[in-house]
Amino acid sequence: CSSDLERLKCTVDDLPTRGYWIMSAGVAAYGGDAASEGAVAAVAEWGADLSRHESRPVNPQILHATDDVIAMTQSHAMALALRYPGFGPKARLLCGEEDLVDPIGGNAAVYRDCARTIHTHIERLIMEWVES
Repeated sequence: CSSDLERLKCTVDDLPTRGYWIMSAGVAAYGGDAASEGAVAAVAEWGADLSRHESRPVNPQILHATDDVIAMTQSHAMALALRYPGFGPKARLLCGEEDLVDPIGGNAAVYRDCARTIHTHIERLIMEWVES
């Protein structure tokens, strides 16, 4: 994660002052759920902290305020289009044309692989956002 922020020449706390608000919201999420232990452990290896993360359901206000919507799966993108037509930009997949494999129920290696995949695609997105 630090190499991504080096490209932006700022810290995580500085992102909003540079115009970057990165939010997470789920199409099937209930508000207030903690991240899974596997996710917390996997991202900690990348220097990130999910220990205080709480889930939030997506809503029209969030979508309306976004510049980019990134979905983990095609079914998530379709659910957004069906539930919230006309709110925010069309969702695109994190992994290009492929769904991100959900690590739920997997062991530590599965969570690490998922975190690595997310990190790879986030690096690509950061370059897109910075260059645009």
